[in-house]
Amino acid sequence: MTSINTAFSNAVGTLVLGAVADRMATAANFAQMGFQLGVMLNGAFQPAAPAFSASMPQDGKATVDLGDGYTLEINEANSEFVVRDADGNVTQIWGDPHFNYNGQHVGDFWDTMTLELENGTKITVNTEPFGNNPNATVTSQLVITRGDQAMIIDGVSQNRLGDLNISMSNNGYAIDAAYRDGLTIRENDAAGSGWTSGITGDAVSQEDFNLTKIGNAGLPEALQAFSDALRGVLGAWLLTGVLSGLAEALGGASETSEPGSPRVALGPTPTR
Repeated sequence: MTSINTAFSNAVGTLVLGAVADRMATAANFAQMGFQLGVMLNGAFQPAAPAFSASMPQDGKATVDLGDGYTLEINEANSEFVVRDADGNVTQIWGDPHFNYNGQHVGDFWDTMTLELENGTKITVNTEPFGNNPNATVTSQLVITRGDQAMIIDGVSQNRLGDLNISMSNNGYAIDAAYRDGLTIRENDAAGSGWTSGITGDAVSQEDFNLTKIGNAGLPEALQAFSDALRGVLGAWLLTGVLSGLAEALGGASETSEPGSPRVALGPTPTR
């Protein structure tokens, strides 16, 4: 009986190993199976260096390569950064902060917001008050993560010139968890504004940006969690209607910082 069990176990093991080998052999690209490249150093696994790369800041400007054809250009003179994708689409955030897509003004926002690119990169935009004006903000910091890769760009604000700084890390997951996302928007070339709301799924608009007004910290994340919880329960068409109405009611439809206080450019619009 023992010899029969042993033979049976060996046969099963051979079949399993053969099936695994067949699947690996038919994989179109072995590198796409999720293995992480790296080296063993002093008995510990060291992950490969992040794919992100950046030029050292000069004259308040820097350029970042995010991979997959994405680039990020920073100009602290206007509290500005520009995201370009491989198709030539341009997202420009500048001033207090204005949001443009392919030269068209989409809206203005105030507090933390996260841009999710189609290649999985997250760009979290943190802001600070503009000068002594409590009703206007400018971009102060960018937290960029994708998997283990991370980059933190400080000194983006025009409040203090000459302090633009870029640091890189392999602790992307921990860094991402340490910063709040604020309003999340997702890259979508099919949307009129180039981005969709993480809450409603619609093309992002001023109604979404209004959720970032000063004093609303935590509200966008709460609505996002609410949206995620309902998404599997309600049909997409009903969910969009419910959340769009809720976002409009909570955020308001005004395009000003305060009643009677219009948003204005903090510097000349860069010529592209």
